[in-house]
Amino acid sequence: PSSPFADYMRNLRRALPDFAARSDVVRVVMVECAEISGNPQLQAADADKVMWEVCGVEAACVYALQSKCNHSCDPCAEAVTYSLPDCTIDVVALRDIAASHELTITYVDPEKS
Repeated sequence: PSSPFADYMRNLRRALPDFAARSDVVRVVMVECAEISGNPQLQAADADKVMWEVCGVEAACVYALQSKCNHSCDPCAEAVTYSLPDCTIDVVALRDIAASHELTITYVDPEKS
């Protein structure tokens, strides 16, 4: 079975067939992962495990709807992710939400904060 990082890299190869462009993106991703983890020698093979341990996240992406939801330590909804490579994500209510109420989600795993 592949990991979220391996799936990301496979999708990146499809999206950016040009090696130089793909290498630039991979370098930026790994620099950011290394900085977040505090490990300047972070290897791609370890990125999934380290990012989960440090941040409580499996993968990082930008989604149109979810990126508009603010963080709350007591969220009214949750972002439910599905396995890569399809990269789908839903916002699911945790309780009844009034039409005028702001949708909030937690940005981190509450057990890790």
